[in-house]
Amino acid sequence: MATSTTDTKKREEIHLPSPSAIPLVTGIGLSILVLGLIVNWVVTAVGGIVLVVSILWWIAEVRRDYDGMDE
Repeated sequence: MATSTTDTKKREEIHLPSPSAIPLVTGIGLSILVLGLIVNWVVTAVGGIVLVVSILWWIAEVRRDYDGMDE
């Protein structure tokens, strides 16, 4: 059974992001931040810094990935 050219044009490519450790780092930063609320404000600050940096890193990676996609 042959596929027509209209069927082929209607299909979209499936895009999967590359494997990354950023979600893990973000989770660790959030955990440290919550732990710091119990322990000490310094630990909270460290967790907040890790969390903010990892979120910004994640956004930058997604933007690079999105910009690299063909339209």
